[in-house]
Amino acid sequence: MKISSIATTAIFALALVTAVSVDAKSKAPSMSQVCAADIQANCADKKGKAVKSCLKAVKDKLSPECAAKVTKAKKAKAKHHKSAAPAAPVQ
Repeated sequence: MKISSIATTAIFALALVTAVSVDAKSKAPSMSQVCAADIQANCADKKGKAVKSCLKAVKDKLSPECAAKVTKAKKAKAKHHKSAAPAAPVQ
């Protein structure tokens, strides 16, 4: 009975750690949250995708946190496009 109880506790602990780790990843602040002040100061007249383009264009004027988020988003997009590119035809 004691082994069963220990196994149950271990499984519960593992499930809890997994849930907390997944939740922490999903709660990362969005670019609009991190860059709110920068958007207001530099790109207030932009909407939708134009906001990202504007932030990229004024990157050297952004707060360090916002600039890092813009860079991270740019790298993630480049990585996604690179992995989605079709393979070259074999000749």
